[in-house]
Amino acid sequence: MRIWLMTSELPEDVTGGIASYMTNYAKLLGAAGHEVALIASSSEPRDQAIAPGTRLIGVPPANSLQAAPATWQSLDPHVDHLHQILPYYPALSYQLANVVLSLLKQLPPPDVIESQEFAGLPYYLLQLKLTERTVLDRIPVVVNLAAPYFEIARVTREPRFRFPLYWLCEMEKFCIVAADALLTASHFLARTVQDTLRRSLTIDVIPYPLPVTAEASPVEVEPRHIVCVAQFKIHKGVMHLVQGCHRMWSAGEDFRLTLVGGDGGDPLRTASVGDIIRDKYARWIESGHLTLLGRVDDSTKLAQLRHAWAAVMPSLWDNFPHTCMEAMGIGQLVLASRSGGAEEMIATDGENGFLFDWNIPGDLERKLRLVLNLSPEARLQIAQRGQKRIESLCGPRAVISQRIEHYERVRARYQPRHVFPTVSRSQDDCLRRPAAGESTEVSALRNGRQSGLLSVVVMSSITRDGVGEGMRSILTTTYSPIEVIVVGDCGHDSGKAQALLGIENRGSEGVPILEIPTRDPALARQAGLEAAGGEFICWLDGGDLVEPDFFSRAIQVLQRYSNVAFVYSWVRSNDDLSGILPTWNAEFPYLLGQGTSLPVAVFRRSSLPQIENRNQVLEFGFADLDLWVELREQGWAGVSIPFPLVSRRGRSEVESGIYPPHLQIYVRDLITQRHHKAYSEWGTELFNLQNSNGPARLWNHPASHVPLPEELEGRLWMQQASLADTERSLREQQARVAELEIVLRELQANLAQMQHETASLEEQRARWQRVAEEHEQIMHEQTRMQVEREKARPLIDPYNARWRTLAYYTLTRFPLPYYYTAIANNVRGLLSKRHKSR
Repeated sequence: MRIWLMTSELPEDVTGGIASYMTNYAKLLGAAGHEVALIASSSEPRDQAIAPGTRLIGVPPANSLQAAPATWQSLDPHVDHLHQILPYYPALSYQLANVVLSLLKQLPPPDVIESQEFAGLPYYLLQLKLTERTVLDRIPVVVNLAAPYFEIARVTREPRFRFPLYWLCEMEKFCIVAADALLTASHFLARTVQDTLRRSLTIDVIPYPLPVTAEASPVEVEPRHIVCVAQFKIHKGVMHLVQGCHRMWSAGEDFRLTLVGGDGGDPLRTASVGDIIRDKYARWIESGHLTLLGRVDDSTKLAQLRHAWAAVMPSLWDNFPHTCMEAMGIGQLVLASRSGGAEEMIATDGENGFLFDWNIPGDLERKLRLVLNLSPEARLQIAQRGQKRIESLCGPRAVISQRIEHYERVRARYQPRHVFPTVSRSQDDCLRRPAAGESTEVSALRNGRQSGLLSVVVMSSITRDGVGEGMRSILTTTYSPIEVIVVGDCGHDSGKAQALLGIENRGSEGVPILEIPTRDPALARQAGLEAAGGEFICWLDGGDLVEPDFFSRAIQVLQRYSNVAFVYSWVRSNDDLSGILPTWNAEFPYLLGQGTSLPVAVFRRSSLPQIENRNQVLEFGFADLDLWVELREQGWAGVSIPFPLVSRRGRSEVESGIYPPHLQIYVRDLITQRHHKAYSEWGTELFNLQNSNGPARLWNHPASHVPLPEELEGRLWMQQASLADTERSLREQQARVAELEIVLRELQANLAQMQHETASLEEQRARWQRVAEEHEQIMHEQTRMQVEREKARPLIDPYNARWRTLAYYTLTRFPLPYYYTAIANNVRGLLSKRHKSR
């Protein structure tokens, strides 16, 4: 056979448990000649053969740094940044579902897919199988009950009604009721699950196959040395075991206890279980009585088991402990708790091993003393009988044969579902189904409605930007036939009239459109319902936009399941940080306290009750919540398509604060009065939900964390401290700004002075320029005069006889201007002296 296995753990990441079972089982199937693909969450991308016929496909979680694009590719282009939309385990479920669907396009389809139910791992695989038409329709999905957290949480003291833990448990329950076949390794778990879900289930019980280990030579065991191989978690009973040993050591008993396994946290404390043990029992660690090895490889684990006097399995709750099976398989004496499937392995206390009961005070100590005081011969005989017992119960060949026969039976009886599975109400309780042999088309015709017709009622005023864009999204739908009914205050505004005209023009292409003017919400909803002639109906606000294939995908779910009354999808909203708000199947009791903002849904017209005494609820905008509760109360199912096929522009009136909290509380009071029976039936669980998560009107979606008042108070204190730091920093910055302003004013004054000085320099420079020009002119004139003087020198040389005679004659005969008098006198005197000397 071709078999695909899904798991959230691998042995290299987790010690024992699901990881060990899945890996061992995959290798045994491959060795038996079957083709196996093990699809697992891993720390890094892997695609390799781990054994003959066995292929491991490791997928890092979408929120991991190792999550390469090749390992996370959504089949819907709208879904991105998965870890921002969903917490870890729901995101892992969604991611692995997409990986499986991608592999189905690349590889031959398997004969069967098996998955653990722990953490709701196959939740989205089953949801896609039920809501989408894919090759999964032909492949049965077997859910192997290994360790449902809704059972473990009772033991581990966790607040199991806190979101998102509560919804993780609800996802596990859905996986159980939606599986094509159920399987588990112990009758203990089969009984427990049916008691919890309060319904009868067909659960086949086939034990885990015994791991194949290499033959080891006989080793000498260490007397009075006890080994416990288990994860350090509350439900594994490790802390209770150490407490019992502490009492024995304090009473003078002398023996050693070695703990092997990975560490885990205590939900009621901040420290891990290992840290608590190290701190509380430090003196026994120092004395050598207690040793904590932590997580080790398989060879070291088996060596510890072989050398010990006995192995203890102290679980407070366990399905079919893998380490107990391993210890018995290698011939080790086992002392195990009756709280789980280990009792089925040992079967008879004192013959194949020893059993103790946590409900009997001191029973652990009594049985442990008995084991420690056994003679070597008695110990060996009991261990050998235990080895034969486990080989007959869990022999690989016999178990693999049983499992293959189980797969073949599942395939032989497999057929598509016609009733959608629900958790909060048994499928047999659905009150609304077509008569035997009557199709939904016949039922629609009998009620006077057109078979297959979708009536879309647009509940909004007609505006250019409101209904216009919403109508464009409606009219691009791939579904047919369809009619559109516009209900609202159409008014007489010309812009609105143009919008209506555009809508009517589009309607002429084959989509009839009916206009019903009214302002009253109750009358508008009733008028739209009465005017609708289709088998299906959908109410839309003017700001709601739908993807072209939304109606087609929703209606095929309604046509596929007779008990489904309404179908909706994830919502794309600009107000959400991630841009996408996930939705979930409508389940009690969460629906009874669900937030008032509900997604757009397509309804089966025949499922809708008459609108009677609902005017107050309708008036205040809570009609959808009231209708959903009434339909679920009658046994109808509401189904979510896990893709964002509807976009919401802006926020609803309730979300936007138009309706204050006191009005929302009042309307919820009306709803509880209208649905008293449902609130009475689910009151205890609903109280726990509100006690754990605060008022329901503050819930976002069940897989998201809702902060408690104490957390909000802590955040407020931190914000106040941060605000005080900010104020102090602001004051320091203001003082610094004041200092900088003073410096700035000084710089401005200096700048003004420099500008003034610059202006003075410019004036001096201009003056210097003028002086330089004048100086240059003077120098030029002096040069010219010098040249002229040189030219005239021969003419005025007093030693020239001609000049002397002429000058004397002239100066003596003609008067000169006064300013030449001095010169003339000098010349006369010179000439007279010269003349006399001759």
